[in-house]
Amino acid sequence: MCGAIAQYGSLAEALRSTLGSSSSALEVEVLSLSLSDRPHLQDADARAIDFAVHALGIPYAWGGNGPQSYDCSGLIVAAERSAGRRMPRTAQAQHDVARIVRPPGQAGDLAFFGASARSIGHVGLIIGGQLMIDAPHAGAVVRIEPYSWSELIDEGAPS
Repeated sequence: MCGAIAQYGSLAEALRSTLGSSSSALEVEVLSLSLSDRPHLQDADARAIDFAVHALGIPYAWGGNGPQSYDCSGLIVAAERSAGRRMPRTAQAQHDVARIVRPPGQAGDLAFFGASARSIGHVGLIIGGQLMIDAPHAGAVVRIEPYSWSELIDEGAPS
């Protein structure tokens, strides 16, 4: 891999070349980030993150449950289902059943956003490095973005 990095100039390009796929390279990069954030990443958390990585680029649609579209909480339901865990359908209900963790959230945890703990309107899956995968809003796609929003209320672990 070191030779490939030297040849291609970056880890991302070396992974793409070695693995032969941009999506496989991204999957390795995200799971590597998650493991550096949380070295003892549980299998279920890794499976939820892997599912979310494969959903990158899928369009947002309010009420979207996949696989053609997702809204924020629909993405979490599907990711957690792939990990063998059940989550309620809405961001508020997901917050209400999550085990709240006080800073910082780690890979596999959920980031909840809203006006208060009783008014949660958005959720994302933390992947590490202060980043999350989420389905943010109409006109957007499932994407990786920072979760340091001013509306961040809680960080919680799926129960």
